[in-house]
Amino acid sequence: PNVGQFPASVKYAARNADQVLLLTQEGADISVRGAGRSVRFSLAGANRTPQIEGLNSRRSTTNYFVGNQPQRFRTGVPQFDRVRYRSVYPGIDLIYYGMGRQLEFDFVVAPEADPRKIRMKFSGARKVRLTDSGDLVLRAGKAELRQAPPVIYQEIARERIPVQGRYVKLSATEVGFALGEYDHTLPLIIDPILYSTF
Repeated sequence: PNVGQFPASVKYAARNADQVLLLTQEGADISVRGAGRSVRFSLAGANRTPQIEGLNSRRSTTNYFVGNQPQRFRTGVPQFDRVRYRSVYPGIDLIYYGMGRQLEFDFVVAPEADPRKIRMKFSGARKVRLTDSGDLVLRAGKAELRQAPPVIYQEIARERIPVQGRYVKLSATEVGFALGEYDHTLPLIIDPILYSTF
């Protein structure tokens, strides 16, 4: 969480060797090392004031000693495995987390909620395109941000049941999902995976 080590608009932040993720009330800014440009991810037509919360607190903390002004140092900053945006659309939560070196985010769709309302909007990318294999590719400066085809599933009796689905380009900067048949009385998980290439 941001406790003063980032600009005030940032709620949570994460980083690895290649990427920096800044989560704000409006969405996410993703920067790739060496790319020279960041991409902003937001949700068109979504709740503008979702509740944002860290999930799964870790035992470890982080310290920030930047510059030579002790009053700006931040110590004991808690860490979380996930960050949840509640009710970005009616009955739909958005959860960010890391899996190894990859950034992932899940849309958790409650029973009877409508996943067709999800409209991912990308700003700062020179081009947004879909490949023949179903990847979503964003050109950002010298880097490509690539989202593999979404993993979509439901859990029934502790078994993960796959659901057919793919990205659909809704406009030059907006992307949604087309889904196959699934049980509307059970929760649905839509899981894109984001990674970068130069």
